[in-house]
Amino acid sequence: KNQSLVKDWQEDCINQVDRSGPEAKLQDFSERVCDEYIGFVNHQFGLSKKPFPLNASGEVMATARSFIVILTMGITGMVALVYDGSYSKSHKMGEFDVHYPKKWYVWILLALSVAHFTCAVLLTLFHVVAYSQWQIATGIDSWKEENPGLHHRLNGIYGTLLMTYFFFQDSGLVAKLLLAGVSYLGLQFDFLIYSIHLMYVCAQVETLGKVFEALYITR
Repeated sequence: KNQSLVKDWQEDCINQVDRSGPEAKLQDFSERVCDEYIGFVNHQFGLSKKPFPLNASGEVMATARSFIVILTMGITGMVALVYDGSYSKSHKMGEFDVHYPKKWYVWILLALSVAHFTCAVLLTLFHVVAYSQWQIATGIDSWKEENPGLHHRLNGIYGTLLMTYFFFQDSGLVAKLLLAGVSYLGLQFDFLIYSIHLMYVCAQVETLGKVFEALYITR
């Protein structure tokens, strides 16, 4: 009961459950428990038997998120302090000598950027470990219930395509892939790109995070 990812699922369920009426709320909650929660808890129990760090996916992800916030603030803060001049079309992205008067500024920012990208990759990989197998299994089970006469199709290329589809249906995974992609662009091209991650930093603040979550749910 103290598993952090299970607690996260419970909170998401409370936030996302249908509140159009008492019966709809009870039915939606029951379906989520039967279709998702039991399988998710079983998946997390299986992971708990794995060696470290696989058995601590939630803790690794939480640590990576914290470091991403700290590193984003550090990079954007340093850029704001030492960036010289203004953006110009005549200067290509990544021309550090133009905007950073001292080389050690660039080396510090590069080190912070490497650490930032590493944390973003770890966050993505451990999300896959913690969620993807369960997401795919849940999606396949739902598909089987809706298509009882087509189970044989899962043995061919259609099964692989279906698993790929459910893999990328995970909005949390897609968000983390985008986070890692922006981090790579910042490392590869220009430190200014890390300013995009300030939205992620804001989302980690509990109050602002709930605002973003509410906007996503009601979109």
